[in-house]
Amino acid sequence: ETVSDHRVADFVTDGSWNLQLLHQWVPMGVVREIAWVAPPVGHLPDLMVWKLSYSGWFTLRSAF
Repeated sequence: ETVSDHRVADFVTDGSWNLQLLHQWVPMGVVREIAWVAPPVGHLPDLMVWKLSYSGWFTLRSAF
């Protein structure tokens, strides 16, 4: 199981980020950045909005 097996909604509990769960999957610095963003509201499907890197690993560079 990897973080890509989850949806963003899996990391939201009662309208707030589940920081404990996020810490299990992403580095602490990334969790801090996520915590500054309001969690999604509603039931829209998760969408990948960046293209894959050549290595197959997610990087912030590939997201920009």
